[in-house]
Amino acid sequence: AIHACADADGIGYDTLRKLDVRVAHPVWEGSQREANAVLGAIVAKAKLLAMQRDWSSVPVSALRDWAAEGAMERCSAIDVIEPIAAAVELLPNEENLIRLCAIVDVGAGTTDVGLFRSLVPDPDSGKRCRLIPLGTARSVFKAGNEVDSIVLEQLASRSHVKDQVQWTDVRGRIRRIKETLFERGYVRELGVEIQIEDVEGHPSAKAMASAVRAELSAAVAACQSDIQLLMNRSSGAVQQLDLVLAGGGAQMGF
Repeated sequence: AIHACADADGIGYDTLRKLDVRVAHPVWEGSQREANAVLGAIVAKAKLLAMQRDWSSVPVSALRDWAAEGAMERCSAIDVIEPIAAAVELLPNEENLIRLCAIVDVGAGTTDVGLFRSLVPDPDSGKRCRLIPLGTARSVFKAGNEVDSIVLEQLASRSHVKDQVQWTDVRGRIRRIKETLFERGYVRELGVEIQIEDVEGHPSAKAMASAVRAELSAAVAACQSDIQLLMNRSSGAVQQLDLVLAGGGAQMGF
């Protein structure tokens, strides 16, 4: 995956070896230490399988190389939480402006919520742009997978197709089917048409939107004192919360 990104961006292999690679991950429940322990266990398992030669389709030498360092604890300072990555990429670069921003990143398994204060100074000030997280990022375990299930349920309830081969094909293409639905506002599969309104009006979609809104409201409440300071500034006071929806499910009418 890293090499594919490097190829897409025209980065040579020698250059790639000199770069730090940071992976943006969802906001997991519990501590990052626990999440890193799970990842470490995965690495250890891969190493064990390599030593036992249980993976016939992958060269043992490759697995040994990939797992040579074993499971080691990662410093939280190098972790990048997905809302931060989205904020860096998506927030507009307006000069001499202080903004209060909320990023809602609708991923596959979780919808991540983060609050930020951004400062974009004018070019003559000599100060650097800053992106300051407010409080702790939060996650809701309702995201793209939930939307996939809604689309499949809508197709199942309207289609009379019983062929399991066709259903297996649809399940395998569900992400692309969903993307088409978001792009066009409708999609036709198995002889039936699903409208975006059918998905947005589904009880599960409404429950997902309510859960995301509740988490965003809780994040704002937790940062109340910081927000009040920004609102009561003598100059350049912040009067609004800019909301940015990101991720594959962001086209839904939340």
